Amino acid sequence: MEITERRRNLSRCTEGHGVCDHASLNHCEAHTVGEIERQRNISNCNRGYSDCDRAGLTAAEARSADRFEQGRNFSKCMRSLQPCDHEKLNPSQAKAVSIAERHRNCTLGFRSCKPSELTVQEAGAVLAVRHDRNLEGCMNGYGECDRGKLSPAETTALAAVEHRWNVKRCREGYETCDHSQLTKQEAALVGAAEGMRNFRNCRSGMASCNHSKLSGKKLR
Repeated sequence: MEITERRRNLSRCTEGHGVCDHASLNHCEAHTVGEIERQRNISNCNRGYSDCDRAGLTAAEARSADRFEQGRNFSKCMRSLQPCDHEKLNPSQAKAVSIAERHRNCTLGFRSCKPSELTVQEAGAVLAVRHDRNLEGCMNGYGECDRGKLSPAETTALAAVEHRWNVKRCREGYETCDHSQLTKQEAALVGAAEGMRNFRNCRSGMASCNHSKLSGKKLR
């Protein structure tokens, strides 16, 4: 085999890309490649990759790979991801997953929620999460918003946010604008914005142009 091809083959063997021709390796190269492949297999097994060769693991390495797999399974179960194998959970993990599932079911309002199974602490945490989600929905204007569940301070803050939304809608010409909610200063700014928008519409020949609202300067 030519030197250049030997180098390419050695590179494929050490990097794990392409087909490695082990027969063309000398004793030193074969030893190096073998150790690299062994370490790569250990890493693949620890990460749960499909190309893991458990037959190539020592007893200690196999136990380590099992611990990694158990940790991945526990993480999936805690986050309600699939596949989650409850049978592989140890008693401590099974208890933690059960608590997480109860909390998640009630927090998200699933029918499987059983409030009677929650501890006082868990019930308080669920209520806090639901309250924050409701507040976020109100303040963002998206999703469900139950104003009756807001505190006086939150209600005041929401009113301020909604007022700013209304001013923005008025300045941008949306039909949902409520002019009656504007202050004198805001009404003046909105009027100026509406006048400029109407002027541009007229200059562009748009049907929405209202010539009666054009000033003398703008008409010229």
